[in-house]
Amino acid sequence: MEIKAFGRVFAGTPKPPTYSIKGSIGHTMGAAGLVEMIMAIKSMEEQVIPPSVHLAEIDPEAEGWVTAEAVEAKDMRVVMSTNSGFGGVNVALVLKA
Repeated sequence: MEIKAFGRVFAGTPKPPTYSIKGSIGHTMGAAGLVEMIMAIKSMEEQVIPPSVHLAEIDPEAEGWVTAEAVEAKDMRVVMSTNSGFGGVNVALVLKA
């Protein structure tokens, strides 16, 4: 569902790089938003899009959005971290360098 939402939000633009860290650290429950924000900031600082660890088979709708390999970024100054929680609690945090 997240990829469907991203497709609507970013329709008509190049697909921004997307990744998930849950495959490498598991579900951190209440700390998930904080951990993901720290990773987003670190990604922006290092100019690297992290890999989606343990990604073996990409859903056709996610083609071009995610990769199992780290990708060097160029002039990444804005990142968005999304969190979809239990009971429909959803947040998008936009961070700018």
